[in-house]
Amino acid sequence: MPRSKRSAGFILVAWLLITVLLPLSGSIQVGFPVLARSSTNQNNAYANWTGALTAGDCVSIDANKNFVDSGVAGCGGAGAGKGGIVVYSAASLSLTGTQYIPIGGGGLPSGTETFVDTSAPSAATVTNFDVQMSSAPGMGNNIVFTWRKNASSQTLTCTISGAVATSCNDSTHSFLVSQGDLLTIQLVTTGVIAGTPNLVIATQFGTTGSNGTVNTATQFQVGEYLANGTAISGITVSPCLDSGGNHLNFNSATGAITCGTTSSTVSPTTNQNIRTIGATFGSFESGASALSGSHTACVATYFAGTIQSVELIGDVSGSATVDVLTVAHTSWTGRASTSSITAAAIPALSSAARFTDSTLTGWTTSLTAGTDVCFALTSPTTVAGVAIAVKVAAN
Repeated sequence: MPRSKRSAGFILVAWLLITVLLPLSGSIQVGFPVLARSSTNQNNAYANWTGALTAGDCVSIDANKNFVDSGVAGCGGAGAGKGGIVVYSAASLSLTGTQYIPIGGGGLPSGTETFVDTSAPSAATVTNFDVQMSSAPGMGNNIVFTWRKNASSQTLTCTISGAVATSCNDSTHSFLVSQGDLLTIQLVTTGVIAGTPNLVIATQFGTTGSNGTVNTATQFQVGEYLANGTAISGITVSPCLDSGGNHLNFNSATGAITCGTTSSTVSPTTNQNIRTIGATFGSFESGASALSGSHTACVATYFAGTIQSVELIGDVSGSATVDVLTVAHTSWTGRASTSSITAAAIPALSSAARFTDSTLTGWTTSLTAGTDVCFALTSPTTVAGVAIAVKVAAN
């Protein structure tokens, strides 16, 4: 390339670094010559600054459009750019075949990538790619827009196709750049584009806030901030399938995330899974009439478990027998469809006010969800009220 064109290209690139990659905070990084393009003509001019400049400090623009040292450290250093939005805008473009454009500014497309590539001023993550055209490509036509780094296509890409669409974006993918990487945007046009559309492209380059960062993790990784203002990192956890009690362990001191292989289920307390099935006959009110004859009470259950014990209480010392009978709810046809589960160990008060049995000899102690349970009172003597409670350890 002729030396004059190389010089012009360098000036354009330097101008782009200032006007396009200017951080959102309104400051720029000290460490490279500042070139500015006049708003009234096409001549290049060195910008002026006042006072001493300290390497590593942020530079601001005062009311007289001079650059001054802000006195705020943290903007300098290789690869320490704070980031911002990169914008490319150009009018009346002839789009055909494979072309390349600079990442910012408004240069014309070129078939030679090295004519328009730009060195990254700092390490950053490039993401949130958005493209707008003034008119659609046309029926059967499409344009693929792809970011490139060091002459290699990246995953950050989108396509505008057909006679209706005029925009596309990629907010899913991202890629990392190091200071000095050569960057371009590639345009691959299929078909014949009618007219010469205007083109505007905006892309996020690095961080956009003091604490917000670009996500550099990949799909299915666990994200972790290492410190305020640093890029989120993707932590790959060893395969942790949702089976066999597997779970994630987080070490709050080191930030390590590992796959645990023991059950993470919290065990219930001693009585947390205890259920009670029961019934009350007669009255426990003072002066109530004594029970006589036979009585039955039934209840539906909705849980499975194992019967552990049975208890009876009477309002006074006396006698009564209460059998326990069950039947599957789907087989219920009435009291006569139930069968006793107590064998010969039927709960009974015998001249006593209370009874407890935790041995349950001969009992069918397994209880299935959806079982109807009946309690049959017979032979009450003296007692006016009798209550039975069956203790079940629910599964």
